[in-house]
Amino acid sequence: MSTRPTKNYELNFDAMDPEAVLGMTGKKYTAVNTWLAMFLGAVLTGVFYLALYPFYARGAGQMIQMFFHGGTAHRSTVPYYTMFLTFWCLAFLFLKWRKLAVQRRALKFEVVPGRFSSFVISRINARDIVTSIHNRVFGSEHFMALWRIECALGNLDNIGHVSEVSAVMNDLAENDANFMESTYTFPKGLIWAIPVLGFIGTVLGLSQAVGGFGAVVASGAE
Repeated sequence: MSTRPTKNYELNFDAMDPEAVLGMTGKKYTAVNTWLAMFLGAVLTGVFYLALYPFYARGAGQMIQMFFHGGTAHRSTVPYYTMFLTFWCLAFLFLKWRKLAVQRRALKFEVVPGRFSSFVISRINARDIVTSIHNRVFGSEHFMALWRIECALGNLDNIGHVSEVSAVMNDLAENDANFMESTYTFPKGLIWAIPVLGFIGTVLGLSQAVGGFGAVVASGAE
């Protein structure tokens, strides 16, 4: 685990990643801490209902009342859970958007300064380039592009064959692609759960309506 930097860097992961800025251990690449996203989702849910409550208290229309339970419609508490999951998902996507922006900054980083147009990367200078990256970037292992470059240069320094380095890069690219896809599993689950909760609320409402209809029929028979 890297320590806090004591000098200025061209790229500083702890100063750029939203999780690291809050003092948390930043997840790998664009992976998001689900607990942080849940906390932000709960805060956003509270803000949302605080903003709507004055209108609800004044007896606002159906568009406002549908987010609350009870009242004349005798709704369940399902709307609260639905909105919480919605804001949880939005907070998750917001954090991922910010982490993607951090990774995008690394793509603009000049591993070899542009003034060295005739510079040739070889086994001889591979280790020096890695050292240069460490001197200019704090937490370089957290940047996907830079980590791949370091792995490639490390293999070039150890193996010395470009073909072997190419194979290593292909494996890294495949592993990173699978990892990036897996980071969307959680928001996909939230997106699936939101309409399911809405369906449950509809079923509960229908069951209450049917129960009320049965009472009306019974009273009419009497």
